[in-house]
Amino acid sequence: MKGKSPWPAFGPAMTVQEYAGDLVTRVFGTQINAAKHFGVNRSTISRYQMPEYKDIRRVGTIPPIGYLVGMMTLFVERNLGKNASEEEVREAQRFFLEQINKVLTKYHPAYNYHDMFQEWEELRAEADKYSPPRLSDPPPPPQLPNPYLVPSLPPQGVFGRDEALGKIEEMLAAKISDSSEAAPLALRGFGGIGKTTLAISIGRGRNVSALYPDGVLWVELGPNPSVRQFLTTWGDALDVDLRTERDEATCEARLRNALSRRRALLILDDIWNPNHARHFLLGGPSCRTLLTTREFQIAYDLTTPERTLQVGLLDLASSLQMLRKLAPEAVALDRKAAEKLCRKLDGLPLAIKLAGRLLAIEASVPSRMRKLVDELIERREARLGLLQSEHRLGLPQEEPPSLKAILGMSVDRLDQTDKERFAMLAVFGGEPLTWEIGASAAVWECAEDEAEAATSRLIQRGLVERRPDDRYWMHQLLADYANNLMEEMSA
Repeated sequence: MKGKSPWPAFGPAMTVQEYAGDLVTRVFGTQINAAKHFGVNRSTISRYQMPEYKDIRRVGTIPPIGYLVGMMTLFVERNLGKNASEEEVREAQRFFLEQINKVLTKYHPAYNYHDMFQEWEELRAEADKYSPPRLSDPPPPPQLPNPYLVPSLPPQGVFGRDEALGKIEEMLAAKISDSSEAAPLALRGFGGIGKTTLAISIGRGRNVSALYPDGVLWVELGPNPSVRQFLTTWGDALDVDLRTERDEATCEARLRNALSRRRALLILDDIWNPNHARHFLLGGPSCRTLLTTREFQIAYDLTTPERTLQVGLLDLASSLQMLRKLAPEAVALDRKAAEKLCRKLDGLPLAIKLAGRLLAIEASVPSRMRKLVDELIERREARLGLLQSEHRLGLPQEEPPSLKAILGMSVDRLDQTDKERFAMLAVFGGEPLTWEIGASAAVWECAEDEAEAATSRLIQRGLVERRPDDRYWMHQLLADYANNLMEEMSA
């Protein structure tokens, strides 16, 4: 804190709104990061710059100074309070007191503040008076399009996906009023990375009725779909009775005709075979289609590389936020251990969800919960053994599927040689360790061109990823699975 302050100072020509925007931009980088830091919606942060606040003397307008005060106090208490010395915290408090008093001096009549703040406690007490702005009554729930077959979002919600959702919405909505037919948009990523959750979020977006007023159709295919049954379900949704039709081709023709003049969104989730998906590529020129799959080859069979988006892992902040939502007691008990667990799970949403559920169940006995956290950090068997209560298509229904079984669905599609080679990659470990083709050729004891072909097949299955520097890596949990598989093969 000594010397030049890292935070913006209130200038004589600045408005309150400009200072709020400067604080967001310079302290947090973006509105999205600021919203994540304070655990609020991005729209709350953006209201600092909204036109409604330009006239601060306007009767009935909640003074933005209150939110400015709240932002400053939250920043000091949530950020500096945990990562800085007491002296640095006091320096930050003195700096913000000075800036707030400058704001009050300039806008004193508008805000009717008679005394400047002398102590940090006074500022904090003033901040407590304000809650996030409510510019109007909350809007009514959006009218859903008809038909509407989208499943519910997971109870914990969605974390760290603002940028991805914005990109998906933008690519789907492009030329939506145009008569030109758009290729499907594919979401690609390995098992558990959150492709389905993203697809559900798109189908449940607030503007879905405006963009797709004629319906949102959904089908979860999995490895062995009942194509005819799913076509019949779509027919029922569109008031097209397909039960008397003899073959799938006739069903598809009737559905294609029903969708030809509609503006609808078709979502095909969890595709394992492109031929299964083709039965449902039935949208007309004004329809849009969203696909999800683990494999590059499937995505490229059904659309183009520029219409394929790779779903990324969650960053540490979003991972911890998700874990806190699911198991708040675990994070409160030992934040550092919770962060270590999130790093060990390497930002994989499914793993964080399953770990969070397990820890929440054991929260009534903190000592046991802490032991479980340590076990999940230290033992790969504990991580791979995490159980999902929901059934997973393609796995036996008799018992809850484990994380190991879900990850293994992609490995099971390899031939025996490639399965052994995947297991041998365990010697490199998971992220952040990487390797070159030559290193994998040495481990596999084969020529480099053969190693290139095998690496390509592993990438297509979503088991290995390529970096821009032509090095390769695998997710930490896939490395755990490879280690486990290598031990099984050796035994």
